Amino acid sequence: MVPSMVPSIREKSKFFPTTLTCCSEGDIIFWNPTPIIMKEKKKSNRNFLLTAIAIGLLSALLSLALYIWSPDFLRAIDLKFSDFRFNIRGEIKPNSQVIIVAIDEKSINELGRWPWSRYRLAEFLDKLKDYNPKVVAFDITFSEPESEDADRAFGKALEKCRNPILGYFFRDDSTQEPSPESTR
Repeated sequence: MVPSMVPSIREKSKFFPTTLTCCSEGDIIFWNPTPIIMKEKKKSNRNFLLTAIAIGLLSALLSLALYIWSPDFLRAIDLKFSDFRFNIRGEIKPNSQVIIVAIDEKSINELGRWPWSRYRLAEFLDKLKDYNPKVVAFDITFSEPESEDADRAFGKALEKCRNPILGYFFRDDSTQEPSPESTR
């Protein structure tokens, strides 16, 4: 190759126009395409990265907006999907070590109207203690005091019980600030 061919090679090569060099010791042409190709790769990688970040942010914002808005059709789809998953999973037999003591209509007919006194609940805990349960959970909210004696009796029965769990709920629409005594 002669040095006069260098311009024609430069014209044909859009990737390496400035990297061609000619050596004075003959017809050898050296070029190093790496710098220009790397510049183009960096540019395309940067564009890809910016596009990926933009898509990710838009997806996150859209998901957050749908979560906050919570449209009915999405809730219906979620419920149908949950039903589908449970139908596919099939029935699972409960663990024989878990026993649920329910307050049902029969219990109310036998023991009287609801809510029952905390004295009665303390009696139940004392009887249940004989079976040595690992955990006793109440799905009942004890939001207001009954009487000092009834609350004390129920509290003592809870202390004797192993790992008691009491129900609670959080309200976002409270109209009054809690008293300092209730926050201790």
